[in-house]
Amino acid sequence: MQLGVEDYIYAVGMSRIRHFYVEMVPQAEKYFVGSIYDDFSTTMAPTVFDMPVGLAWQSFLTVAGAIAMVNSVILGAFAGLLVRAFIVESLALSVGVGIAVFVVSVLLQRRHQIARWHQIEQRLPPLFPSEPTP
Repeated sequence: MQLGVEDYIYAVGMSRIRHFYVEMVPQAEKYFVGSIYDDFSTTMAPTVFDMPVGLAWQSFLTVAGAIAMVNSVILGAFAGLLVRAFIVESLALSVGVGIAVFVVSVLLQRRHQIARWHQIEQRLPPLFPSEPTP
């Protein structure tokens, strides 16, 4: 999670530098590939090679998302094995519990990831938003 947050912070910084250059020399804007605005949606906008931003499953393509998936698989498998070994010798029940624990774990870790992004948005307010606030 920290890697993504730091990347975002540096991307905001680069957008602010580009904005400064455009303020000094307005003709330079056409030479910049990245945005000159530093709000969250503009900073996180896709580049030519990226996938569209905003897809619900896209957070699973990050390092934090991949780790969350691996953690959830391990936790679900462990829960299923515990049910099978100590509670009931029913394969269907142990698989069901494992899947349920997996889903709950994924949702909780995704919730943490979203909360962390909202926190960093609040701590780093945009100076040059793409759309002026009324």
